[in-house]
Amino acid sequence: MKYVSWTICLLGFLLYEGTCVKVKYDGDQVLKVTPQTPQQVQYLQELSVQWRLDLWKPDIVQDICPGGEAHIRVQSVYVQKMKENLVQQHIPFKIMIEDVQKLIDRSRVSLQSTGPISLENYDYTIYHPMNEIYEWMDLIKDKYNDVVTTHLLGHTYEEKPIYYFKMGWPSKESKKVVFLDCGIHAREWIAVAYCQWFIKEILARQQSDRLIKKLLRQVDFYVIPVLNIDGYVYTWTTERLWRKNRSPQNNGTCFGVDLNRNFEARWCTVGADADCESYVFCGPSAASELETKGVVKLFEEVKSNMLMYLSVHNYGKFILLPYGYTTNQSANHNEMVSIKSHVYILTFYTQN
Repeated sequence: MKYVSWTICLLGFLLYEGTCVKVKYDGDQVLKVTPQTPQQVQYLQELSVQWRLDLWKPDIVQDICPGGEAHIRVQSVYVQKMKENLVQQHIPFKIMIEDVQKLIDRSRVSLQSTGPISLENYDYTIYHPMNEIYEWMDLIKDKYNDVVTTHLLGHTYEEKPIYYFKMGWPSKESKKVVFLDCGIHAREWIAVAYCQWFIKEILARQQSDRLIKKLLRQVDFYVIPVLNIDGYVYTWTTERLWRKNRSPQNNGTCFGVDLNRNFEARWCTVGADADCESYVFCGPSAASELETKGVVKLFEEVKSNMLMYLSVHNYGKFILLPYGYTTNQSANHNEMVSIKSHVYILTFYTQN
C-alpha cells in the first residue's frame, strides 16, 4: 500500500535528495493474468480501468486479448479482492512478483559519494541520479571533444536543461543521422542506463574498432540520455514507479503527461487516454509539452538526413515498428524488418 512519510522524507531530502522515496509499494504484487475468452478480456479491461491498475504488459487495456498474457501491478489494498475476482471469473493467473517494494529495495543504485566522479570510476552497472548523469555528460564531452559535442534540446517544466550528444567525426559532407532517445518514461531506469552504456561503448572503441570508426565517419548519432528529466528525478525523490513528466494539468488537480503519447501522430486516438489521471494521458493537445516540442524541433532540423530513430524503453523485450495506431504495414515495412535483425546483431557485437 502507498503511504507518505513526510517527516522522514523531508529530512532525507535535506541530506540527499536521492535517498528518500515517499511512495511505498509494500504488499503490491504483479500478477500474470491470461484471459481465455472475449468475456474474460472485457472483465479484466473494465477492472483495470475501475481500479486504475498499472499495466506492465500490454501497455494499454485495449491490447489485452484472449490467450495473451497481461502483467498487472495490483496495489496491496486490491490484491486479495483481485485474486478472488479472477478465481470467480475462472481467469488463470500466477504471481510474478510477490512484493514490489522488496524488489525495488534490491535495485543497485548509486550512493552518491561526496567526491567528484570520473570516467575511470563511473559504474555502468548501477543506476545513477540525475545530478551524476549531468556530471558524467560533462566528463564525456571533455574527454572526447574531437568526436562529441553537447547541445541544448530545451528545458523541462521545472526548468531543468535537457542536453543531447552529437557523436560523429566532423565532415564537410552531409551525413546520415541516427536518433536515439532514452528515459521518455521516468520509471524506466534501465533505458537511461542503456544510453550511458551505449555511449561509453561507442566512444571507447572509436579508435580501435574499424567498424565503429567507419560508422562515425559516415553517421552522426544524436543521443538524448534522459528526455523526461523532471519525471526521472521524481522517481528518485518521491515515487519510484512514476511514468509521466511533471507538468501540472487540469488546473493543478493532477500532474504529468505520457510524453510518448504527446506527439502529432494520430494524437490521442489509439493507445492513449484523455484522462489526466491515466498512466497514458496524452496531454491537453499534441506536442503540448516542452520535452516533446524540443524533440520535434530537432527532428525537423535533421529529418532530411534521418536514417533511423530509436526510442529505448524497458519491459517486454520487443523491437516495435511503426505504426502503433494501425495493424497495416508501413510502406517500408520489409526494409525495417531487415534492419531489425541487424539491430540484434549490433547489440550482440557491442556486448561482446
